[in-house]
Amino acid sequence: MEDSIREMVFLIVEQLKAYVDGDEDALLELTQVLDSGRHDADVVNQAFELIFRALEPYAREDFSEDPTTPRRSVRVPTGSERALLDAPGYQYLYGLIEQGRISPEQFEEIMSRVREDTSFLDTEASAKELATLVLIRWFDDEHGVEFDPSNPSWVH
Repeated sequence: MEDSIREMVFLIVEQLKAYVDGDEDALLELTQVLDSGRHDADVVNQAFELIFRALEPYAREDFSEDPTTPRRSVRVPTGSERALLDAPGYQYLYGLIEQGRISPEQFEEIMSRVREDTSFLDTEASAKELATLVLIRWFDDEHGVEFDPSNPSWVH
């Protein structure tokens, strides 16, 4: 994330916090700063987009402050992974760990394969294929199944 966008996000969030904490002029001040023309409109738009994207899970109608199932993972994306956040495959893979459908170790192995070939993140289908391949290998390892790639009749 560019420094100018990061600074704008910080400015917006700080003014919103001040408003929530009782400073009734904070929103007016924020509006004046944004309308002053000192900040590039694209930077402002990107900052708001990041804020809205971060708040999206809490804006859904089905959101509950008291979740029935606690989050199983609090893994934070690495810097290089943040660039991939919009990729459909990344969202699918991250959803697997968020929902507890794969272990953190399995997720890290999948992400290791993604770092070798980011095309796995181009579509959800390619991400599913990658996850399936990794999980089949994990299943085989856990159950002592020997994989023989030279045998064309070998099937799961």
